[in-house]
Amino acid sequence: MAESAANAPDRVDKLRKAKFLNLTENEVAAEWLALQEHREDPSYRPSSGDIAEFEQRIKLLARYTQEDRRMVANRTVQTRDLLAEHDVHETLLTLLDGMADVAEAHVVGNYGTYCQWYVNLRQGRLDHRQALQQMMALKRAP
Repeated sequence: MAESAANAPDRVDKLRKAKFLNLTENEVAAEWLALQEHREDPSYRPSSGDIAEFEQRIKLLARYTQEDRRMVANRTVQTRDLLAEHDVHETLLTLLDGMADVAEAHVVGNYGTYCQWYVNLRQGRLDHRQALQQMMALKRAP
């Protein structure tokens, strides 16, 4: 027990430095997202509540889009970073909530498709809400 507690900071630091999650890291997707949300703060340690916020959203999106949790996490961070390159800034929670709205509206596509479409719309100078509305209006599943 003491060994795992001693290794916890090392595990969190290793997870914090990960650029993406690999196939074996599905179970830490929510914790990784919490760390990515606060990547500028090296002292940040996610609470169980922080992790639960992300877990709830990625589970919902994974269910709706038939993606695994780590892919939802990876694509969300990638989307945030692509937008930031164009001086468009959204939090990971905002992105997850927006994509959940799209998924719940039964828009055709998988999570990767949603993210790419969203990036394209945002680069076209639509704001967050406008991009989501356009996504939901144009591509409904039958």
